[in-house]
Amino acid sequence: MRTFVCAELPFRFVENEEFRKLLVILQPRFDIPSRYTLRRDIWALYIEELGKLKKVLKNCGRVCLTTDTWTSNQNLSYMSLTVHFVDRELKLHKKIINFCQITGHTGDMLGKYVDTYLRDWGLYGKILTVTVDNAKANDVMIRYLHNMMSSWDNTS
Repeated sequence: MRTFVCAELPFRFVENEEFRKLLVILQPRFDIPSRYTLRRDIWALYIEELGKLKKVLKNCGRVCLTTDTWTSNQNLSYMSLTVHFVDRELKLHKKIINFCQITGHTGDMLGKYVDTYLRDWGLYGKILTVTVDNAKANDVMIRYLHNMMSSWDNTS
């Protein structure tokens, strides 16, 4: 299962005749899962790993964020939000906590998206820095986030 995630293989690869032959050679008694079973098991693994990451982030100190947006060749807009933090053993971690399609690139809209993700992940009060590129909309987004974080500080 982890092989499919790490190698970024499509779920239908389990239906590939040569792959199935290889698995039979390696272990004839192995019951090859369907792509639907594989999808279900990978989703369960994702939920499990998500819980672990949320627990780690809850117990870590300050975090740094990077975010980026872009438009694909199909004219679809996307946003990524990455959290960077140092654990108790002083090891640097970088985790993508959100990657999604967005409806536009305005600063207020980007600020609302990031605000939602920060709330979902419980990261308010832990943010040390936010790094963005020099797009004009990011100036507006940073002001939006600053105002939101200031209001959170006043209510806590």
